[in-house]
Formats: sequence, structure tokens, C-alpha cells
Amino acid sequence: MRLISLFVASACLFAPAVHATDTMSIAKLPQIAESPEKGVFPNFVRAMNAAGLTNFEMVVVPFPRSLRMVSGGQSVAHFPFLDPENGVSPGDDLMFSSEPLYNVTFALYTHADKPVSMDDLATANLETEASHVEFFDFSIEGSTCLECSLQKVEKGRIDGFIFSEVESDGLIDTAGLTNIRKEVYHKYPVKFVLKAGDTKTDAHLTQALQAMKDSGELAELLAPLIR
Repeated sequence: MRLISLFVASACLFAPAVHATDTMSIAKLPQIAESPEKGVFPNFVRAMNAAGLTNFEMVVVPFPRSLRMVSGGQSVAHFPFLDPENGVSPGDDLMFSSEPLYNVTFALYTHADKPVSMDDLATANLETEASHVEFFDFSIEGSTCLECSLQKVEKGRIDGFIFSEVESDGLIDTAGLTNIRKEVYHKYPVKFVLKAGDTKTDAHLTQALQAMKDSGELAELLAPLIR
């Protein structure tokens, strides 16, 4: 794995230091973060540490527990978390980091013969993944079965489905759905979640991420997640 240039790494030495005992908690996700030793996200944190940009210990735990660790002070940062960019905080006494890791593209899926205009979403019968309902400023139903929602679109039982195209496209391919039309809806930034007011960690992560982006290493590490 290519190291970031010594110049960039040296420059980051003047950033607020992250102590060796600081812990970063990562939400446990299939393939993306299965353990501190396995997954795209643990690889990313190891690369930042190896480049001298950070010195985090890692834990991979269920999503709710990871957030509780930040709230309780056992972790200085949790990720990933999509910022809905509507002013909603990630939780009580928590805040989003300033610098995003990458963007997740949400797409609108409609029946191929019955497209829905972006101007008509407020009056359409739509569904999204249940935990993302608050991302939208119009009425939309939460779904706990993404494939079921896409099947409804295919059969014309709902007007459309809005969610991440990475997961949705995979489900469409697996289920062999052929009568679905896709249109990009919005790109949402993936960020860290920090304790509210923790400007020190925020500034350090901002500098580390910018260095990783400038070197091109971040794009290489997160390539499986970016479209």
C-alpha cells in the first residue's frame, strides 16, 4: 500500500495530536467492516495510521453501540454516518465531522413505463429504507425489506423507491428485475460522528482526510464503495 508523501505527513505533525489511547469505533457491516482486521473501513484507518496522519485504535461493533461509545466518551469518533444535510444532528450531544469521506448516490427507482418526475415526488407513493425517512421533506414510507420495495416498483404497486444505488442496483441484478428505471436523486456525504463541540478531533480528521484525498489513496481504498 502506497504511503502518502513525507511532506504531507510532516505537515500534519503540526495538527492537533491524537493520543495513542484514542479509539475510533466503526459500525459492523458485511464486507465493509467485519472486524478490526477485515474490511474496507478498517483498512482505511490502518492506512491513516501507517502514514503517520493518525494513531487510532479500532473497534468494530454494532451501529447503535458505536454511537453510544462516542456519547459516553469511550470513542472519539464513529463512522460511517450519512449526513442528510437538512440540519438534523446524528444524535443528542453529537455532531457531524466537517470533512466527508466520500459521497453516496441515492437514486429514484420507478417502473420503466411509469416514470415519476422529480417535481411530482410530493404526491407520489414512495418508499425508502426505514432509517432514512428523515432524509426527505415529503411523505415517504419506511421499508425494512429493500428487495420487497423494488419488487413493488416492478409490479406497479408503488410509484417509486429511493435509496443508495450501490445496494439497490445489486438487489435489482440479483432478483432479475428488468422493468425498473433509475434516475439519480441526490449525493449524500458520508461523515464521522463526533462528540458535540470536539473541534480538536474534527480538525485533525479534516487534515488527515484532505491528505489522503490529495495523495489519491483514499479513492483507491474506498473504490468498492464509490460510484
